[in-house]
Amino acid sequence: MTKSKTPAAHPGFTKMITEAIVALKSRTGSSRAAILKYIIATYKVDAANPAINVRISLKRMVESGALKMARESGKGAGCYRVV
Repeated sequence: MTKSKTPAAHPGFTKMITEAIVALKSRTGSSRAAILKYIIATYKVDAANPAINVRISLKRMVESGALKMARESGKGAGCYRVV
């Protein structure tokens, strides 16, 4: 017997991440911690550990070209921008 999955009360992580980066309006890009903090404060995220989902989604979005790293190395290397 398969259990039917109930739909989440929040949009997908890619949509939430994009909205977080736009809402934070950081000139140098938004860090993963700031994005996670915004998502937890704004949406009712009931995942066991949303940090893992955010990390994986950010990685996929950079690979697909939806986001880009603010800098490759040095200061601001852990920040993301919407393309």
